[in-house]
Amino acid sequence: MRTDTDGLIDICVALEQYPNSLYIYMRRGKRWIKLIDVCGSKIVNMATLNRIRFIKILPLVVTLLQLCLGQYNCWAQKLIFERVPPPPGLHPSVICGVQDLNGYMWLGTYQSALRRYDGYNYTLYANDPQNPNSLGANWMESLCADRKGFLWIGTLGHGLDKLDPATGNFQHHRFDPKNANSLSNDTVRTILEDREGKLWIGTQNGLNRYDPATGKFQHYFHQFNDPYSLSCNRVVKIYEDREGTIWIGTGSVWHGQGGETDDGG
Repeated sequence: MRTDTDGLIDICVALEQYPNSLYIYMRRGKRWIKLIDVCGSKIVNMATLNRIRFIKILPLVVTLLQLCLGQYNCWAQKLIFERVPPPPGLHPSVICGVQDLNGYMWLGTYQSALRRYDGYNYTLYANDPQNPNSLGANWMESLCADRKGFLWIGTLGHGLDKLDPATGNFQHHRFDPKNANSLSNDTVRTILEDREGKLWIGTQNGLNRYDPATGKFQHYFHQFNDPYSLSCNRVVKIYEDREGTIWIGTGSVWHGQGGETDDGG
């Protein structure tokens, strides 16, 4: 708000819900006068503007427009959704997606191959039982594009895959009961690369921290007698905040899978 030197002119910006619009008001004495309809881009009361020393408050009006109208447009703008058709003959369901360093969109699907989309065309990567370097499974649960350009794919029941887009080859990581440093479970729900370049992998049974330098997985599980352990072994979401703290979302909607009242968090 700004008051003129004679103490009679105040300017304010007000958002009116009914009708949904943004107006600039001026106060003269005890009266508020509507001057400008911001959203309608029109002057409501030209006669009043002509009578006051408007040039003195013009910089204020411009500043208010920049601040308030920009914020208001965030509320009032119309969102437009553009449908991107799937490749011909393939299921349209997309379960997860991520953009890599080159700007490509990678889409994980329900039993319908991994897709790379360049804005115009798709490149498909599917499981081929005859090719051990192909995608491990066509049902994907999570994707992560790391800082080195590799793509990590979490699958339903077939572990964690690493794709080198330069070669098109997939490296597979599976749960191995004989290897304490392997992936803890083959259903991978979520993947995060932290600021140190380590991967955090949430599975159906435990949280994993993967070090690309050693190729080893460190496991974190719920311990019944330890209140500081993982709250539930079903890990569904991982997030790193600006302080570097890792947040873990756990639980399930299904009873017997971490969906009990006291499980998850």
